[in-house]
Amino acid sequence: MIEAPSENMQRRKTILVVEDDPSLRQLYWQALTFEGFHVLTAEDGVTALDCLQHEKPALIVLDLNVPRVSGWDLYRELAARPETRTIPIIVVTGVEPADVATQAAALLTKPVHIHRVVQEVYRHVNAA
Repeated sequence: MIEAPSENMQRRKTILVVEDDPSLRQLYWQALTFEGFHVLTAEDGVTALDCLQHEKPALIVLDLNVPRVSGWDLYRELAARPETRTIPIIVVTGVEPADVATQAAALLTKPVHIHRVVQEVYRHVNAA
């Protein structure tokens, strides 16, 4: 296993991945962790909201089709809250999110290659 340099470990940024598919959630976690990010995961909107009460991530990767509180509702909730409205959100979805597309930091349509997700995370974390 390759370890990230200690300098990188001290400056790791937190990424929240909200994805109900366990294999995709694990893939995102592995790829982003390998890149040196601290990755939190949530399988639904309720778990994501709970995470956000304890941590403020640098970026959120959000599937719009998650259970309990949907990704659509979670997106709107985060945009409405002063403490979360500035967090960049990368929407990764298999549906056409017309009303979110213009507001999201990035819109990726499934199936999407993991390298594209990582590229967008770097792009928007560095811009923030």
